[in-house]
Amino acid sequence: MAERANTEGLLSENNYRLLDEIRRQRTSDKTKLASASGFSWPTVNKLCEELKNSGYLSKETSLLDPTVGYMLGVAVGTREIKVSLVDFAFQSVPRRKLRALELGSLLDHDLLHTQNELENSETENYLCLNSSQDLETLAETLNEILLAFLQVAQKTGLPLVGIGIAFPGAIDTKQKSVHALIFPASTKKDWIIYYALMSAQCWRT
Repeated sequence: MAERANTEGLLSENNYRLLDEIRRQRTSDKTKLASASGFSWPTVNKLCEELKNSGYLSKETSLLDPTVGYMLGVAVGTREIKVSLVDFAFQSVPRRKLRALELGSLLDHDLLHTQNELENSETENYLCLNSSQDLETLAETLNEILLAFLQVAQKTGLPLVGIGIAFPGAIDTKQKSVHALIFPASTKKDWIIYYALMSAQCWRT
C-alpha cells in the first residue's frame, strides 16, 4: 500500500474536490481538470503535487492510486440491501473475493449464494441481503454488515478508508418506513458505487 504523509488528515477541501474531479473525469490532464473543476492550471498543478506527496495519486500516472485502500458501499432498498467494496480507484472487488473474506454469519444471509454461485461470482460484484421497512430490523442488519467488515479490517489489516450508506428514498420517521425512489434502468448497475462516492466518510488511522 502506498505510504502516505503524516499530514494526510490535513487535506484541504480543494484537495478533496480535485480528487473527486479526477475520479469523475478519469484523466490526469491538468488542462481538462482545470476546466472541469474551475481551478486555475497552477492551482491544479499544486494540488496534484500535494496529493502525490500524500500518496493519494500515483506518481507514475497522476491518477487515483488503487492501493490506498477500500471503500464499503451499502445500498439500502425496500426489498434488498446490496453490499460492495471498491478500491480507491473505484474498481469493484469481485464477488468471489468478497465471499472469501472472513465475514462470519453475514455470508449465511447472502441471497445470491442460494442461487447459481458460479454464475453470480462472475456477473455480480456485491453481496445481497434481505432488507426491511421496519427501521429497527433494518438498523440491526446494517449494524451486522458494518461490524463484519470492521472486524475483517482489524483482523486482516484490510485498509478500509471509507464507508457509504445510501437510502434511495425518503425515511418516514413517524411511520418508521423507507419509501424507495425509481432509478432509470441505465443507472441501476452503477448506483451502489455512485452512492458510496457521495456518502463516504474517510477514516484515518
